[in-house]
Amino acid sequence: MLQPPYDEWSSIYQHPKYKEIKKSNIQNEEQVKAAFLVYLDLCEGKQWWNIDLHPCPDLDLVFISGHANRHSPRELVLPHPRGCSISPSILQDYLHKIQLEDYHTSGLTMAIKDTDSTTVYYKVTDGLVPPASPETTEIKKLNHIGLMNKNRLDVVASVDKYVQRKRKIDSTNNKDEDKKDLSRNNPD
Repeated sequence: MLQPPYDEWSSIYQHPKYKEIKKSNIQNEEQVKAAFLVYLDLCEGKQWWNIDLHPCPDLDLVFISGHANRHSPRELVLPHPRGCSISPSILQDYLHKIQLEDYHTSGLTMAIKDTDSTTVYYKVTDGLVPPASPETTEIKKLNHIGLMNKNRLDVVASVDKYVQRKRKIDSTNNKDEDKKDLSRNNPD
């Protein structure tokens, strides 16, 4: 029996999540591949939490839900292969039809997947999202500066602790060498 020719996707055909996606009977093969690769990027590269794949037969695509970190709300991500055109009306369809039961969001993240494995993420919302107030922006800025200063102080403290341990070890070694020199010079 002849072996099938090597295919760049042959290894992903074996992954359980890829098999799960294929069982959903989504016909858009390029979008399914993009969804699986974005799923891997979110799991392994971005280390998201509680990631799951969801088929959307109405739109013939697969979308992803998950948490960017433990404490962030669930986000919806729509993988999209590069080169497929997207119009405002298609975006409206996505925003209104891509949903989870008992979960409402005002937007989703488009994950545009290129053939060279680059993924670009864009937040898309239904309508305009007002910017944060100047007070909120200032608080975020101060929190960020405070975190950077704390990290800087932690690094300085760690370096000081390392230097102190190193000096202690060096002084202990020097004392041991002095004792050896004394015992060599004084054979009593």
